[in-house]
Amino acid sequence: LRDEFREQEREYRKHQDEVRRARQEKAAQERSARQAEYEKTRRMREAEKLDEQPYVQEMTLIEQTVAFCKSLTSTKEVGEKKEEKEIKHDLKEGMEVLTRKEDREEYFFVPTAKK
Repeated sequence: LRDEFREQEREYRKHQDEVRRARQEKAAQERSARQAEYEKTRRMREAEKLDEQPYVQEMTLIEQTVAFCKSLTSTKEVGEKKEEKEIKHDLKEGMEVLTRKEDREEYFFVPTAKK
């Protein structure tokens, strides 16, 4: 009776081992497929990294700084080159030319009463 039970137990274990082995093989194949896909994507990323220029951020910062400095120096030169032109007005008798607000002389009322 015991021999028969142990024989059935061995057969069950063999069956379980076969099922387990088949499951492990399937998992190993899936794992190798995922690993191959990962390696492929990793190589693609590395190839894309080689196409990119190194130090892009530093180069753009330097270009922006140079452009900023040029804008500062160009505004000074424009300010120095500005020339005043006198405009001749053909005014008839009794006419006046109004000046710009910045060029006007302002008169303030002086208080006469003291407190």
